[in-house]
Amino acid sequence: MDFLIRNHKRIIWLIVLAAFIVAVSYAFYFRIQPIVDAKSYDEMAWNLVQGGEYSVSDIYRPGPGYSFFLAAIYFIFGHSYEAVWIIQSLLFALMALFAFLISRLIFDDDRAIIVGFVASILLAISPDLITVNAMLMTETFTIFMSMVATYFLMKYIKDGSWPWLILTSVFVSLAALGRANVVLLVIPLMLLFVIRKNWRHGFIGLAIIFLMLTPWTVRNYLAYGIFKPFNSAGGGLLAVGNHPGASGELEEVKWPDEYNKMSQIDFDKAARGDAIDFIKHHPFEFAQITLKRVSVYLSLSRPTGFWFHLDGLAQQLTLATSALHTATLFILGLLGAVLIVKRYLRKNLGQTFKKRWAEFTMAPAFYLLLIAIMMPLSILLIVVETRYRYPLYPFLAILGGYGFVELVTNFRQNWRSLLGVSGLLIVNTIIDVVRNWSKIFGRLINL
Repeated sequence: MDFLIRNHKRIIWLIVLAAFIVAVSYAFYFRIQPIVDAKSYDEMAWNLVQGGEYSVSDIYRPGPGYSFFLAAIYFIFGHSYEAVWIIQSLLFALMALFAFLISRLIFDDDRAIIVGFVASILLAISPDLITVNAMLMTETFTIFMSMVATYFLMKYIKDGSWPWLILTSVFVSLAALGRANVVLLVIPLMLLFVIRKNWRHGFIGLAIIFLMLTPWTVRNYLAYGIFKPFNSAGGGLLAVGNHPGASGELEEVKWPDEYNKMSQIDFDKAARGDAIDFIKHHPFEFAQITLKRVSVYLSLSRPTGFWFHLDGLAQQLTLATSALHTATLFILGLLGAVLIVKRYLRKNLGQTFKKRWAEFTMAPAFYLLLIAIMMPLSILLIVVETRYRYPLYPFLAILGGYGFVELVTNFRQNWRSLLGVSGLLIVNTIIDVVRNWSKIFGRLINL
């Protein structure tokens, strides 16, 4: 351990370099051409570089952060997918670095270095993130911005300096412009101000986020005549996940014929109305569908590997490594979350629960847990699929680093927690497999 502590800078930069080499090698080996969503982002970005406008018809795509990110790359390097792969691989590698830095800020002792190493390695070897990094998709951009925002938030929690608050708000805004659901990162930030009763900082933090989102909101108002700070896909997704007989997953829905004649804005409004009516009039079925979504989100039987560019041995290896990595990440991550709560809230002589809770809410680890909760919460009422879990992975990695170190150093004390977390996830996975056997079996047959 002394060796690791003495040489931690060299080791973390080796991990970062290895992450970059693996990610960029994967991207250049498969050379995945953009289709569907990726093709839309690509076309939007190149249109902006050529002096065009953000198309009115493109409002249903998440954004506009990722499209402008691509446009900036294309403006500098030309219409080059290779440049995108290299820059996204750099962002992916830096995620491993930020996982290490965030871990050190949160746990703040000698073991924090080991926690950081484990967190960065768990992130750097993720088959899911390596795969999506090689595509023109929003995940790498959004997750990176979320991690940078978290790093600055932890710096702000530690010393309360203005620059960290400003940077936190800026990167929360950039993450939200990548994918709208990430705007829930505002909740931990605002809760911090409420707990610390620092209203002036709270006002400044919100004001910066408001100002960052205002240009795009104004642009949408001028284009469509309605208040729309993000995109126009939320209503459709809400309806896909919430209708009679819905599975809660992303699936084909037969829309009424008149919907096919509507503009994207009108369709989104109509679909949202249908979903809200369903939730209002069928609250128990909505609750049941939401439980299904929770089960799918936490299931270990939903690995990545059914991408269009994979087949044969490459697909089988991706599925196997994705399944193994997902199981490790979720088990260690949830274990870390449980052990953090136990660490702060377990009974101590002469300390009331109220005092223990007050100390917990002042600790950086409390806000890490809140951020981790926000990631699934932002989609569990709407619709789930495997890649919607990716924004949670960095925070599970950090929690997993803590869980791993605690398990290794205090196995006798923590093995029951490991057994409980593993048992819960395994039972849920069995339920998911039994409930969705035909869908899962059908995919396996197609391998």
